[in-house]
Order: sequence, then structure tokens, then C-alpha cells
Amino acid sequence: MAQAIIGACTPNYTVYYRKVTGNSAWSTVVTSSTTANLTVLAPATAYVAYVEDNNGIVSANAYFTTSGTNNCGVAPTGFTAVANCNKIDISWNNSGYTHYITYIRQVTPTLNPTSNGQVVLSGTSTSLTVPVSGYGQMFEVSVAGKCGNTYSVFANPIYVTVADPRPAQVMNVAFSGITCKNITTTWDAVPGAIGYRIRFKNPTSNTVFANVFTTNTSYTRTGLTSNFTYEIFVTAIGCNNLTGISSLRYSVQTCSGTVTGLGSRTEDPGADLYDNLQTYNMDGILNDNMALYPNPNKGTFQIAIEEFNDANGMIEVVNMLGQTVYRQEVMAENGIFSHEVKLPESYPTGTYLVKVTTVSGNYRAKIVKQ
Repeated sequence: MAQAIIGACTPNYTVYYRKVTGNSAWSTVVTSSTTANLTVLAPATAYVAYVEDNNGIVSANAYFTTSGTNNCGVAPTGFTAVANCNKIDISWNNSGYTHYITYIRQVTPTLNPTSNGQVVLSGTSTSLTVPVSGYGQMFEVSVAGKCGNTYSVFANPIYVTVADPRPAQVMNVAFSGITCKNITTTWDAVPGAIGYRIRFKNPTSNTVFANVFTTNTSYTRTGLTSNFTYEIFVTAIGCNNLTGISSLRYSVQTCSGTVTGLGSRTEDPGADLYDNLQTYNMDGILNDNMALYPNPNKGTFQIAIEEFNDANGMIEVVNMLGQTVYRQEVMAENGIFSHEVKLPESYPTGTYLVKVTTVSGNYRAKIVKQ
């Protein structure tokens, strides 16, 4: 039994308490005094509690550990948690357990949070991805040792606020140097952007003509069709390739140089960066006629290269340790290079480099395995 001492506010009081574990529900005790007895508690277990009065005033969280013996042992030491873009990076010292269990809870905007997931792992660090709905919110994370079906005492939680990592909308898009074949597009730099995606679309068929990544704030497209109208817009790309809100869209006609704003049509933040078409290479330059889709994926994706000038090409997939995890030579047909890659399910999630090596040149792009 544990006793909670409550500061004076307005009775009655509701005491919320639970184990400091990822799947523990809140229990409540209602009292009119400033003392509450919490019963049926587990021995040698960490708990968190807070109090709410009739006016909705809430106390700060309090932590306590019950007496007794926990057969699994003490909490992992050296626990740290830091917000990193849309992830929370956590680490701890090796405390002698074969596996560890971590959890993450969204604390705000509600004080009665639900678990956002648990991860059991054998290492001493991991990253927990925050969903879009959690941007700008506070999260509670902790870790415990796992032995059999029992957990050690959880480390005291750390509270981390994850700011919205997506860049702002691209502003002041302008066009110059318009000829029958070329259009130069410029725009203002966006704080926090690692680069920009500029997209040319056919406004009639709504198909993408070009989907290009650049780290500059200008882009010149050549080889366009004469007297053709293109729809053009620019999106800032932030950390972990997260997209911001796209700029306004513009209708631009070659030869005549006619530019028309298309009102407030924008893309929502978080929209598919790759649009099932193309992606970056290691230098941040897009291979315009190389398509990888879907991206991200579960390990199965299609490679397609149009206007392919060679008889064959060697496909390699390389992990971020530089290890080649897939290799296949593929023959081209009628100037088109096409092949489906299937990575084993056992391969870890993360970013992989896809390379296509040919006699004429090399293609490089990144895919994300979820």
C-alpha cells in the first residue's frame, strides 16, 4: 500500500496512478481528504501518479517505487531521450539483460494518454518514430529490462516535446528566361529545408512531366515542348525527407511566357515526397528518367528507366553500412529497363541505396524500407 499526500486545492480529489510501463492503464481513487491510500500495488515497481480537483486543476506527476523484491532486477541506468526531427532517439547502459522493452506515450493534449507502441530489442538504443498527429506534442518514454515474461523496474520516464519538423511553405516563386524550350524557376529559401522538390505537371492529364530535387533556390528546365502550358510548383524538403506545404501552383506557357497563378491550390504537408515516380541519389540530384516505386515500401519495389541506351544494367541494393544486400543483372527491352526487386522481410527497416550500373553511366537513388 502506498500513501499519496495531496496539496490543498478544491475537494473532491481524483488520484490517477499507473505502473510506469507501456501497456499499463490508469487506475483512480476519489477522496475528499488530502490523503489517499493506493492498494493492490505490485512490489518493487515504479508508479506515476497525479491529482485532479473538482475545478479541473491538475498537479504535477509524482513518481514512487513500492518496496519488496522484483525478481527481474533494477532499472537500466544511463537512460537518455532526445527529440531528433520526427523521431525520439533513446539510449541506456547495458544492465545485463538479454532484451529490453521501450515504450512511448503521447502525454499532451491529454493527461490520460494511451500507449503508442512498444519495442523489444537486444541493443541499448533505438529510435521511436512520432506520427504526424504527434507533432508539437509531448511524449513520455522509458525502458526496462526483460527477463522471461517479467520486466525490471522501468527507468524514470523522460518527457520530450517534438516540434513540427516540416518546413514552411515555399514563397515568392517566380519565372524568368522563358523560351520555347526552357523555363527558369526561382523561389525564396525556407529555414530548415535540406532541399526543394520542383514539379512540372501536364494540367490536362494531371501527369508528372518532371519531379526534381535540388539544394538550390532556382532550377532551369530545358527540352520543353513549344507552346505548351505546364503547371509548376515547389515544395521544401526537411529532415528525414519530410515535406512541407507546397508553394502556390502556376501555369506557365513556353514561347509566349504567359504566367498565371492558380490561386490557393497547395499540397498538404506530409504528402508523398516521391509520388511513386522518382527519388534522390546520394548527391541529392534526381535521375530524371529513373523511377522507383512505391517509395517508401515494404521491401518490394519496381525500378524503371526510360530512354535506356544500353543492352543491360547491374542492379545493386546497398545498406547504410555499405554492404551489398541485393545484386541482379537485368536485360533491357525496346529501350526500357524494368525490374521488380524483392528484399527479404528479415532485412531491417531504414534507408537503402539503389544503384544501376551501365556502360553509358550510373544511376543512384535512395529507397526507404518500412
